[in-house]
Amino acid sequence: MLKTMGDYDDLDEEVYDEEEELYHMYFRQPNTIKPRMDNLENWSDAEFYEKFRFTKHTVVGLLEQIKNKLIHKTNKNNPVTPVQQLLITLGFFASGSFYITIGDFAGIHKTTTGKIIHRVCDAISSLLDQYVYMPSNTILDCTHVKIQSPGGEDADYYRCRNGYFAINVQAMCNASLKFVDIVARWPGSTHASTIFENSFVKSRFENKEFKDGLVLGGGCFPLRNYLITPIRNPQTEGEHRFNESHMKTRRIMEKCLRLWKKRFPILTTGMRCKVPLVQKIIVTTAILHNISIDCNETEPDVDGSSGEENDILFNCNEVVHQDARNDLIKYFSNSTN
Repeated sequence: MLKTMGDYDDLDEEVYDEEEELYHMYFRQPNTIKPRMDNLENWSDAEFYEKFRFTKHTVVGLLEQIKNKLIHKTNKNNPVTPVQQLLITLGFFASGSFYITIGDFAGIHKTTTGKIIHRVCDAISSLLDQYVYMPSNTILDCTHVKIQSPGGEDADYYRCRNGYFAINVQAMCNASLKFVDIVARWPGSTHASTIFENSFVKSRFENKEFKDGLVLGGGCFPLRNYLITPIRNPQTEGEHRFNESHMKTRRIMEKCLRLWKKRFPILTTGMRCKVPLVQKIIVTTAILHNISIDCNETEPDVDGSSGEENDILFNCNEVVHQDARNDLIKYFSNSTN
C-alpha cells in the first residue's frame, strides 16, 4: 500500500527540523521587520517579466480575482500584502529556488514563505473550473514532473522509467494550447493507461457527456470509440495519412507541455516539497498557463509546432459514428491530397 500524503510531512522544506526548533527556543532573536521591495514599481516591464514570467497587467488582473482570499484579518505585525504574496509564489514557480532564497528576496522568513505559497496555491486553485474545462475535442498525454525522493518504503513508486522521482501528470489540451483537464495524483512509475482508466474524465466520456467529442491519444493509451490512437502497423494510404495527421496534431499537446514547463521551471528542477504541495503547484501552474494564453502573454522560447500546422483531426466531427477511428481512416482514404 502507498503511504498517505501525510506520511511525508517530515520531508517538507518548510518544516523545521528538531535542532532548528531547539535553537529558536533557547536563542530566540528579537523580532525584526525586514524591508519589502515594491516589485510592481521597482522593476522595469522586462525585468518584471523575467523574474515572474508574467506582465504586470496580467498579475494585477489575477490579483483582483484572488486578493480577498489573501487579505489578513488585521494589520498587526506588518502582514504580507496580497500582491506581495502573489509575487512571492510566482517568483518561486519561476525559479524553483529554496524557500530561504525566496524569503530573503522578499524580506520574510522561510517558514512564512512556505505558508504563503500554500495559501496562494489554494487561492489560484479555486479558479480551476473557470480556466480549465472540457470542450468537445481534446488531445491527451502524460508527462513527468520531477520531485525529490519522498522517502520511506514506498519511494520507488515515484521513480519513473527515466530513473528520477516524479509525479506522472495526465493532461489534456485543446488546439489553443490550453489545458482542459489535469490529473496530478499518481506516482511516477504509474503507466499512462492506468491513470486514464481511473480518471474522472474517462467516466465522463463513457457516459456520453461530450456526445461526439474525441480525445486524441498516443499509442500507450487504449483505443476507445472516443479515444483515437495511432495505427501500430499502417498498411493502406489512408492509414498512413491518418497516422501522419495524428502525429502532427499531437504536436499541439507536446508544445503545450513544453510551454508550461518553460514558463514554470519549478516543474523541471525537482521540487523540494511534500507531495500534497507538489500536486497543488502542478494544478496551480496549469491554471496560470491558461491565464497566460488568455492574456496573450509572451511565450517562452520553445521549439516546436505552433499548434496551427495541422489540426485536421479537430475538424472531422461529421465522420464520427460508432467506430470513430475507422471512420477517420475512411475520411483520409477518400480525401484528396
